[in-house]
Amino acid sequence: MTILYIFVSLTFSWIIGYQLISSLLGSTCLGTRMIRCAMAMGNGLAVTSIFLFIWLLASHGNPTFYPLAETIFAVVLLGIIIFKNRQNLKQSSNTETPDLPLQEEPIVRRKITRVFWAIFVMATTSITLLSFSIPHGKWDAWAIWNLRARFIYRAGTNWTTAFSERISFSHTDYPLLLPLSVVKGWLYAGFETLASPMMIGIVFSVAILLLLFGSVMTMRSSLAAIFAATTLISTPFFLEASASQYADIPLSFFFLA
Repeated sequence: MTILYIFVSLTFSWIIGYQLISSLLGSTCLGTRMIRCAMAMGNGLAVTSIFLFIWLLASHGNPTFYPLAETIFAVVLLGIIIFKNRQNLKQSSNTETPDLPLQEEPIVRRKITRVFWAIFVMATTSITLLSFSIPHGKWDAWAIWNLRARFIYRAGTNWTTAFSERISFSHTDYPLLLPLSVVKGWLYAGFETLASPMMIGIVFSVAILLLLFGSVMTMRSSLAAIFAATTLISTPFFLEASASQYADIPLSFFFLA
């Protein structure tokens, strides 16, 4: 049940990010759809972490009703997305198009796409298993990101102690994307759980893989995209960093985006 709450939290972030990205990327080709889905996740977490930060400032550290507010906002955006899709379907059905011979997707491309999804499933499984083997992450997760998240979540009105000079060893000047995303998961779950930082690490890693494959497919070819994705997944450091809950993975995502 805890994982379901975290999943709902991430889904709402994705909906918010998707609405933002879909206005910029309107193409319907496979590569662009992958790019849009991947960027929606990263940008959604970025936007919701900003929302949560503003909420904490305005409420003096009381985030009790934040999940409800974000849920309403996400549901409204989801309704807008559904409405726009229906409008587009009506417009496309009313537009007369000449009868053109159907063109089947090349067999090679279909096979490459299937290979990618097989690699995608294996990579996600590997990262997930690695994450369960080190559920607390590694040093940066202990000393920086999850430490900051616990300060913010536990301190209530004194949440700004997370930036105290007494814990300057944990780089209190670092951005709050990761800690606030972890806190958001805890707010939805109702308690601190290791599932939140673990799932955020997995989600960013999956988003990088989708974004890389979609970008190379759009700019080059499906074959080049599968080579790029395979190369990334074959890198042990990437898999280890994904499970370590380090900021290197989210930072890599935004560099690639």
